Amino acid sequence: MGLGIETWLRKVIAKHQMGYRYRSDHHVVNDYIEFSGLKKREVIESMKGYKNLTRHDWNQSQESWNKKTEHFYATSRNYIYDLLANNFSRSFVEKKLNGFNPQILQLIKDHLGKSLLEFGGGLGVFCDLAASFGKQVAYLDIPGHVYDFAAWRFMKYRLPVEMLCSNPLQLRLERDYDIIFTDAAFEHLIDPSQVLGELLTHVKPGGLFIFLVDLEGHTEELPMHRDIDIESLHELITKVGLDNAFGLNAFCSIWRRPMESLQAL
Repeated sequence: MGLGIETWLRKVIAKHQMGYRYRSDHHVVNDYIEFSGLKKREVIESMKGYKNLTRHDWNQSQESWNKKTEHFYATSRNYIYDLLANNFSRSFVEKKLNGFNPQILQLIKDHLGKSLLEFGGGLGVFCDLAASFGKQVAYLDIPGHVYDFAAWRFMKYRLPVEMLCSNPLQLRLERDYDIIFTDAAFEHLIDPSQVLGELLTHVKPGGLFIFLVDLEGHTEELPMHRDIDIESLHELITKVGLDNAFGLNAFCSIWRRPMESLQAL
């Protein structure tokens, strides 16, 4: 079934310094310190304690999981520390993806198509990386503090990234893309099947769908994560006509849409 992304990151970080340890070249952290106006020490301590902070925010609502999810991502000011702790620099994100499978970035670089969408763009670090490959990048996420920080970073570095804002309850895309990439987003979704179906509809013939999901599931430490049936989601991808390049029924997979016309969902 594959290793959960959160588990993989914990092992990597445990190997290096036994938890997050700030370095001056962690430019995404430096950016957030500038963006937020908070002191460096405060940001670093919040990154180290992000699980307790996000769990506290999650428990502010006593509604159903779906309602709590909608409220959490709309209002939490602490969820960003989770993302910062696991995406603190572009070089770390590149190393992370190469650790999952070196083919991921190579296939993106080599693909002749230019248009790339990241669904669940978070801090925008992968979009930054993809833009450096010469891709025409679109970032998509839901409104909130994380989205605002990503937009600020793109403006600061004058990155040619299009910002798209999505309804958290239902995804609707307006055009097709040569590459659609998503990493550690589906475990947060209210309706993963609807989102997956919409994304697949908008992969161009000959295009790539790069699908990374944390399979650790709902835990006491990460109550905002849902359990993911990766086999069912991969079955859906197969049914709509995409071919698996690698990672069938695993947390990290790449799919290709044949050059033939799209099949109906």
